[in-house]
Amino acid sequence: MHGKCGATYESGSLRRYHLGRTETIRSCTLEAQQFARAMSEQHNETGSNTKYELFLKAMQAQRQYTTDAINAKGIDRHLLGLRLIAAENNLPKPALYNHISYKRAMHYILSTSQVGAKHDCVMIYGPAVDDGYGCCYNPRNDSINYMVTTFKINNGGTNPIEFSNHFNSSLTDIRSLIEVRCWYMDDVQDNPQDDHRLKDIDVPTLCDRTGVQVWHFEPEKTFANNECPSLAKLKQDRGYTYEDEVKVQPSMEKYEEKLKMFFAEHIHTDEEIRLVLDGSGFFDVRDCDDKWMRIHVFPGDLIILPAGMYHRFIPDSKNFIHVRRFFLGEPVWTPVNRPDGDTHPSRQDYVKNLK
Repeated sequence: MHGKCGATYESGSLRRYHLGRTETIRSCTLEAQQFARAMSEQHNETGSNTKYELFLKAMQAQRQYTTDAINAKGIDRHLLGLRLIAAENNLPKPALYNHISYKRAMHYILSTSQVGAKHDCVMIYGPAVDDGYGCCYNPRNDSINYMVTTFKINNGGTNPIEFSNHFNSSLTDIRSLIEVRCWYMDDVQDNPQDDHRLKDIDVPTLCDRTGVQVWHFEPEKTFANNECPSLAKLKQDRGYTYEDEVKVQPSMEKYEEKLKMFFAEHIHTDEEIRLVLDGSGFFDVRDCDDKWMRIHVFPGDLIILPAGMYHRFIPDSKNFIHVRRFFLGEPVWTPVNRPDGDTHPSRQDYVKNLK
């Protein structure tokens, strides 16, 4: 919006310590800056996959700084303490506090914090500097409430309405980025691990024309012993009682033969459920007109392929994917390849239900 990055203040609680109040979470990390630059390119030079990787790095950097801050490993309260000690003891103020870098670091263009509430509400507070913004937000299950504030005079050209519009656009762009990416495939018969992108489609179109269901979870919240409540609820609601994990990579026994088997067009008599824990790959599915759609999955993506639907799988060019597989009761491993699957009862039920 303003063509530059500025120091950001986000409040981190130190209440776990006696008389503790807050520490500054400096959200304007190098990783966040790299992600923002890629997302705001005029000619969209950076590919979606790279942007997604930059997003994960920015998110990890934010999480790490937050963890450090709330564990008293931030920098701002220590610097404040040194300055106050010097003042209270009539000592010369260290030169650091007069340096331009410190002054810029303390000029918080954006003052922001989460004030979560179950109610449909939001708190309001003002900006920290004349030419800055205050942004309080309340994340909810299906929405984010937020309030933007600026000063009316001597505000350096700040504009809360324009800020809000950019904020909305940014959230929409990020949502599009982390959603499962899918497209119609071309008919080029070469390396199946290339994209073979013909025409991009959105997730609702994918679901409507195939019956595939998709979710996305934060990758760091998908581990077996520490998974997020929404994933646990999904498993409970759908009756997934058995699960295991598998890694597809060149070091596995008879790798090339396994790839050929995975990439053979086939159906299953039960749902096929896959949650990506690491790596990436392609799930190809036939739509209602028997055309191939390709789904590019990444960490945190979960897809459900209906019983009786023709599909196939191949890792992308990175040749690595780690997935967790869920099953309704005891697992069913046997695929039914085409054309043998055409007359299978699960296939007939799928076609009937899709219509």
